[in-house]
Amino acid sequence: MNRNGKVIDWVKKKKKHTKLPDWVDWNRVIEIAEKMAKHKDAFRVDIFVGLPASSPVLNKEGATEEEKKAAVEIVISEFETHPTTRF
Repeated sequence: MNRNGKVIDWVKKKKKHTKLPDWVDWNRVIEIAEKMAKHKDAFRVDIFVGLPASSPVLNKEGATEEEKKAAVEIVISEFETHPTTRF
């Protein structure tokens, strides 16, 4: 995913993965990534966005879109720093 929320043009991407879902707060994801990367030379972070399987919203029949959006969780899965210092 590019910073602007557009899917990177991979060679074998599927058509259904070409648009960011409306329920993803992309600005919040960017904010979290930039906060984690502050004062680092190079940084990679994996961020998962979605509803956990245990979410009551998934089991609630007739949940509204607002309830679904409010239940979305943003989780940092892993990160890695790459210093520029040579040894």
